[in-house]
Amino acid sequence: MTLNDLLWTLRTKLNDLDGDTYIEFSLVDYLNLSVEDLASLLPESALIGLTEKTGIPSVNGTNNYSLPADFHKLIHLTQNSKPSKLIKATQKYVYLNLPSAYAGGAAERPLHWIDNERIYVYPTPSITGVVAPTLPTAVKVAMPGLLMGTYYYKITFVTAEGETEMGDVSAAVVITIAGEAQAALASIPLGGALVEQRNIYRTKGNGSVYYLVGNLPNNTLTVFSDNIPDTSLGAAGPTAATIGQFYLDYVKRPTRMVLAADVCPISDQYTNLVIAGAEMRALNSQKQDISVVKALHDQQLAAVIGGQEGAQAILVSRQRP
Repeated sequence: MTLNDLLWTLRTKLNDLDGDTYIEFSLVDYLNLSVEDLASLLPESALIGLTEKTGIPSVNGTNNYSLPADFHKLIHLTQNSKPSKLIKATQKYVYLNLPSAYAGGAAERPLHWIDNERIYVYPTPSITGVVAPTLPTAVKVAMPGLLMGTYYYKITFVTAEGETEMGDVSAAVVITIAGEAQAALASIPLGGALVEQRNIYRTKGNGSVYYLVGNLPNNTLTVFSDNIPDTSLGAAGPTAATIGQFYLDYVKRPTRMVLAADVCPISDQYTNLVIAGAEMRALNSQKQDISVVKALHDQQLAAVIGGQEGAQAILVSRQRP
């Protein structure tokens, strides 16, 4: 729905199609404030082009980082490949006094809180400095197989904190006749004390993208046999290390609608809530009763988000000018 559509619907609700009571600038402002409120409360499926994912590199010994410039609301955060638990900034003193074992236990979730436009994480990052591995030896083995084409291999190291980017590329394994051969890897690099596993990635026949073909669940094996058809390969390999990275999924701050053709970033399914939020602001500016609109708005909002907490949050936000 465009801004022009929203304005017409809002003026209809306000019985002000002739524009005698409300100037357009004010109504546009009320609509934008309503969109901003709802972007904090509605599910991701209701937001058009407002969700973003970004990685924030960790700094050794640093527990707080600037949020993205367009940050509006955090959806979730992953730290060291674990989903992080959001706590209130006022609760941080309780958690920071937990035993140190909390930070190191495999079952415990990392914690984060947001305060003064920065995100704080616990435990404080300790970067391991694990680097991507060197190349393995890759050769063709003459025995019946499912491979056909030219193949390349890369390895990654996996630690408790995540995975390195893919390492150096192997020599080509060329199989020109279907069913004539398999591939074998040797001299697969071993990592340091922090490396727990290694993942093996391979191209499809004559391809250039690397996909997961196998896993060595330890830091001791140095050989691997490959007879996996292209159709059975796993996910694409990482081009950047996840060790020492935080990953934020967040809602971006909505861009203000200013032109008639600007599209509302709230799904059409929920534009009734956008209109109702703006209508309440407009009525309130004229010292008119908002109780009927407010009751319907809060009932609809609570039905969408599954409770009254979000409705209460938006009531607080209405106190803003």
